[in-house]
Amino acid sequence: MTGIVTPKRTVLAQVTKRVQDCLCLVCDSESERRGLCFRHYQMYRRRLDEKPKGERADFEVTQIREGRVLPPHAMGRIKRENPFEE
Repeated sequence: MTGIVTPKRTVLAQVTKRVQDCLCLVCDSESERRGLCFRHYQMYRRRLDEKPKGERADFEVTQIREGRVLPPHAMGRIKRENPFEE
């Protein structure tokens, strides 16, 4: 994966709201990793691991663009509010 991949503009507001509320992007459980609850993160990892190595990056980019999973380390960037920003 090269560059920063972000959700499409059509789903960005919904993704941001769910992350700020600490909710899974798929269900209403508390999010734990990459914007997903434990159950959905395991489902995502299983599906990713089933893909041939050459297709994993494309699969991950598609999931991020569709707002089904966050890019690595994005949860902290979205949730964090900096009181010193103007």
